[in-house]
Amino acid sequence: MPYITLEARRPLAKAVSDLEDLIFKPGDLAYVIYSLLLHLCKDQPYEQIAAWRGAAQDAIAEHYRRFVAHYEDSKIVDNGDIL
Repeated sequence: MPYITLEARRPLAKAVSDLEDLIFKPGDLAYVIYSLLLHLCKDQPYEQIAAWRGAAQDAIAEHYRRFVAHYEDSKIVDNGDIL
């Protein structure tokens, strides 16, 4: 996943922080992501729409790689592997 510079991250961090205080359920997150993608893709050519979709998919993959996989590995240690 391409990482953005600290300078580019700063203004986005405020918006993310504000959203953290408003999102309480998975449906809330789905709504925010869908609404943002809808706004970003409006009147865009297919190539740009595909790029936005790819960025969203990459973010999900990065979340899995850096957070979920670690959690799953810890549960294998706690409970034993099923293999």
